[in-house]
Amino acid sequence: MGVAGLVIAVMVVVVVVVAVVVVVAVVVVEYKKRGKLQEAARPTRGSPCVFKLPNSIYHPHP
Repeated sequence: MGVAGLVIAVMVVVVVVVAVVVVVAVVVVEYKKRGKLQEAARPTRGSPCVFKLPNSIYHPHP
């Protein structure tokens, strides 16, 4: 495999890695959105207030 083949192989690997990272990020964001909707109905304990603005307004933490 020459230099050009090596460059192409590296580019393909980079594209695949970036695609996987994007897919994982989208899945995590969607999962957090669904979790946020479900958590609004039940009391939250031990979770960061950053993701739950309404709860942090009604129940401010010191």
